[in-house]
Amino acid sequence: MSIKTAANEEWQEEGGILEIPDGWFVSGANFDASEPYIEISAPEGTPDRKKLPCPKSLAYYLSMHSCGSQHLRDTIVRNARIAIQNQIKGALGL
Repeated sequence: MSIKTAANEEWQEEGGILEIPDGWFVSGANFDASEPYIEISAPEGTPDRKKLPCPKSLAYYLSMHSCGSQHLRDTIVRNARIAIQNQIKGALGL
């Protein structure tokens, strides 16, 4: 299965402005879309949600670098190793 993304190296040079109002929080994002966006939700008690365009340079970085989190990358690698170890143990009957 190949991962589909619209992100390309030219995005690194495309700026923009991203402003999240105080009290709002990020509830979703799609950095692989041709027009990347971040979904934000209003403070508790209000049903408001908005989609904000994400600067392509930021979207490129986040989509190409484990969402910008070394911790997330390390967690994924560790979990993959554990899964492989468990499969080998199961195959060997250990």
